[in-house]
Amino acid sequence: MKNRLYLCEIGDIYDNQIRLPYSTGLVWSYCKTFKEITDNYELLDWLFWREEVNQMLSRIKNPDIVGFSHFVWNEQINNDLAKKVKNKYPNCLIVYGGQSTPKQDRCQDFFKTHPYVDVLIHGEGEVTFKELLDGYLNNNIDSVSGCTFKQKNNTTKTTLPRPRIQDISIMPSPYLDGTFDNLAKISPYKLDAIIETARGCPYSCTFCEWGDSYYTLLKRQPIKKLKKEIDWAVKHKVEFLYNADNNFGLFSEHKDITEYIVNRKKKTGYPYVMRNDWAKGRADKVMPIAKMLHDVGLQKGVTVALQSMNKETLKAIKRKNIDNGKLQEFVKLYNQEDVPYFLEFILGLPGETVDSFVDGATEIMELGLHTFVTYNPMIVLPNTPFNEKSYQEEYGIKLKEVSQPFAHFEIENVEEYHEKSYIVRSHNTMNDEQYIEAWMYRWLFNFGHYFGYLQFISRFMRSIYNIGYYDFYTDIMDYIKNNKGGFLKKEYDVTKNGIEEVFENESLWGRVLNDVKKNFHWEYEEATAIHISLNHKLFYEEIYRYLIDKYELENNLVKCLIDYQIIRIQHPNQEYPFTTKLDYNIHEILLGNTKIVKNGNHVLRVNGENYDDVYDWAKKCFWWGKRAQLFQTKVEIVYE
Repeated sequence: MKNRLYLCEIGDIYDNQIRLPYSTGLVWSYCKTFKEITDNYELLDWLFWREEVNQMLSRIKNPDIVGFSHFVWNEQINNDLAKKVKNKYPNCLIVYGGQSTPKQDRCQDFFKTHPYVDVLIHGEGEVTFKELLDGYLNNNIDSVSGCTFKQKNNTTKTTLPRPRIQDISIMPSPYLDGTFDNLAKISPYKLDAIIETARGCPYSCTFCEWGDSYYTLLKRQPIKKLKKEIDWAVKHKVEFLYNADNNFGLFSEHKDITEYIVNRKKKTGYPYVMRNDWAKGRADKVMPIAKMLHDVGLQKGVTVALQSMNKETLKAIKRKNIDNGKLQEFVKLYNQEDVPYFLEFILGLPGETVDSFVDGATEIMELGLHTFVTYNPMIVLPNTPFNEKSYQEEYGIKLKEVSQPFAHFEIENVEEYHEKSYIVRSHNTMNDEQYIEAWMYRWLFNFGHYFGYLQFISRFMRSIYNIGYYDFYTDIMDYIKNNKGGFLKKEYDVTKNGIEEVFENESLWGRVLNDVKKNFHWEYEEATAIHISLNHKLFYEEIYRYLIDKYELENNLVKCLIDYQIIRIQHPNQEYPFTTKLDYNIHEILLGNTKIVKNGNHVLRVNGENYDDVYDWAKKCFWWGKRAQLFQTKVEIVYE
């Protein structure tokens, strides 16, 4: 009788989509190339989408080995399932691998807190797991390299590190050897898939697990193999394709594979969307590739990963950004080719203060960069310097375990979702209260400027009255906090309370708007943006009064400015296209004209997408399309 094997790479379900289990797929594809494995093991089930734990347990029957792909997004459900498997089948071997599995020098206490786990696999898992299966047959597993084993006397044994795979081009693909064929058939959900044009990263950023020296050397996949994987994805109607390469665009063959994906999209319609992590500081190489993807609707936007504008912070995280001159050069290149781009920052990095954070955010605006910006919380991954005691002590870093800081999930019973992440809660230059303050500025910048609801007003004020973005947004933040009866103060309080509840472990991350979609968690600034659009008259009446009182502007000018601001954002109850007439040349000013002209005859044509459903509008504008700024309308001058 063959040994009974189960694999678990549990992923969340987003908008009826689930990702194929690429990591365990690579492992099993390699293992089954060996006759001694196929002769002695049977893979009975593959759990790769989130279900209730007892329901998943019912699918695992009399297992000999259960292997878990362990990442931050499935850590708790893995632990809950593994514990129940071990209780029901105490002789089953439980194996953890993946990037949330602690490194060799950090797992001394792992088995004390996870007594149901028997083996940890470190680094790349293909060869190690195969040798572990061999060892299991011979009752000699604890000599396999690249592992840590739980010993009977409650000690641990760590073997020698496993060298990197020298040539990943010869490793089998789960797409091409039939491994994923049945999974595609049985999945009740639409499919996402991962490809890997290269593995590894030459950078050493302290917040990233790929910054470990183990992964420094880049390993490249052959283009013929990649093309065949694309063909598989197209055949099986994969809608979302994620490239796990951390520096896409770096090598010449990346252009070739992009051309192939684009051609398949044109002929078949698949994939719908592709996501890449781009080569850092190489817009000259990235831009032609990004444009090809953008022109056929595959690319949402190019990531410009800055993380911080503060020099002390960049030094602490071993990060070197492109300088401002080069940044503007790159952005100009993207703008010339009409390729969307967005900027990426991390909130909670050492050396950052509230003021330096606000300075950095508004400095980007002063550079003329008004595209979308993401401010991600500093999630501490297990195998990064951020999780080292010495690094935490050097910068006074304090961590907090909170519900996983991701949104866009739908959960009816919050008690069933237990995923947690450690995030930076404070450090030497930002205490707990200041961290919340920085988060509220993040909220303001995102809904106000980067979702556009105050952007065109602030740009007009900067252009005509020389009011800097720092002053504009810090002043309006003071107004929000002190205007107790206002629409924005209510949004501020709901958001601040929600974030504080997360830190007190009283709530899941994000905000639910049941009148838009029940039990669905939006990012906090998305929820405010949705509320503004559904109540934009109330919101802009408040902004009108604020501008009049704060800046003593002429009433008709402010009214015209707000009218222009309103038409620049798509609203779900607005029918497009339409024309409108403004008294002032607001649009021309934002295109570069610095002189106000009033003649009452500035006619604009406004175009956008028409929506029948509020959730569909919110999903496309603020979830799927925010990086490409799909929430903005297209405006053209009819005559003036």
